[in-house]
Amino acid sequence: MTEKEYFAQIREIRRHISAGRLECAEEQLTKMHAYKPVRLLWFVAKAEYVLAKEGDPSAALRVLDGERYLEKKFFFGKDYPGLKACMKFRIDTFRQMGRERDAIREEYCYQRACGKRGSRLEE
Repeated sequence: MTEKEYFAQIREIRRHISAGRLECAEEQLTKMHAYKPVRLLWFVAKAEYVLAKEGDPSAALRVLDGERYLEKKFFFGKDYPGLKACMKFRIDTFRQMGRERDAIREEYCYQRACGKRGSRLEE
């Protein structure tokens, strides 16, 4: 499977999740996990799936924080595929939990990782 095909599959999974077709999304997530290395965007899709299925933002964040998986998932770099989606999910989830300071911290980390100053957030 090429990288382009891999990311197309992940986009399809994310569409299933947003449309509420969780059984189909779960099946495809399991299939896609077999392709190594598991990419960051897969973990974002998995976190979105966990949030949609369980309704527990903390459980969804644990997918991204590595408490459920041993693989290292984060690489802060401007062009890393899935980083923007990952950080947006984290920011939105923290806001959903009422943890605005954590959301601001995540936004600041993302901006710094991508070479932006983040001066508004440093305050």
